[in-house]
Amino acid sequence: MNGTFGKRIVRARPPHERRKRDTSAAALPNYSLLLSAALLLTVATNADAFAQGRPAAKKVIQIESMGARAFGGTSVSMPDDPTNIQACDHGFAEWFIPRGARRHPTVLVHGSSTRTYQTTFDGQPGFQSIFLADKYPVYLVDLPWTGRAGKACDEYTWSPVNNTFSARFVFTNRVGLWPANTPESAKEFFPGVAFPKDPKAIDQYFRNQYVEFNAASNTERESTVDV
Repeated sequence: MNGTFGKRIVRARPPHERRKRDTSAAALPNYSLLLSAALLLTVATNADAFAQGRPAAKKVIQIESMGARAFGGTSVSMPDDPTNIQACDHGFAEWFIPRGARRHPTVLVHGSSTRTYQTTFDGQPGFQSIFLADKYPVYLVDLPWTGRAGKACDEYTWSPVNNTFSARFVFTNRVGLWPANTPESAKEFFPGVAFPKDPKAIDQYFRNQYVEFNAASNTERESTVDV
């Protein structure tokens, strides 16, 4: 969606590689959410409310570790107390390392929401599960000012009266045609589109997008954040 294309992504070396090179206590990253035990995640969509009754085989994925952390960012001093700061303008990364992981990870950076990669809008496995099942470490990234990295160092105003976040815009941007000033029943899917036509899945699609900023300053901030 908006902002997905043209972003320069800097690949951080995954935690499971860094540990192989230096196992000293001082060198280990401070990822408090890493789990040392293997977890079993069952990817099953047949019980999902949006699966429309289609059967789906269960597949078990073994996760060796998982975690999350902020990266980059800066801070601003409080006017009434310069010794006090507000930490902001950072990004956020969540990762999943499967047992027997491949060397190179998959880094998923969205232009709308991490939900884009987690499941399809009708509840089937998304790219996150697909890559994990194929033994790729997966990183889900929110760039500064988006999603779980929404703490900005500058003031901004969000208005729901914004056509670039509207249902008609996101539908016509990817899925089909929906002429202006016509009811939702006038939507027409592109021929052969694989997008589910179930109203519940479409509602999930309309609710998917994070608040997003596409000004030049935001593009610069996203492209230069330290990892």
